[in-house]
Amino acid sequence: MESSHDLKPAIEERLRPVARRLAALGISAGEVRLAGLVLSGVGGVLILVAPGAPWPLVLLPVF
Repeated sequence: MESSHDLKPAIEERLRPVARRLAALGISAGEVRLAGLVLSGVGGVLILVAPGAPWPLVLLPVF
């Protein structure tokens, strides 16, 4: 069974072009982190506001 350490090089290889593109647009790592934090918060609020609805859970993989 592979561990997360075994998968890390492959994940980094796939993310490298995305990171280059974001850097070329002038987007910093801190801004990406902040966007992730905000989107996670929005997802949490959607689940909290509509606990019985399935649509907030469908949006989770997008975030």
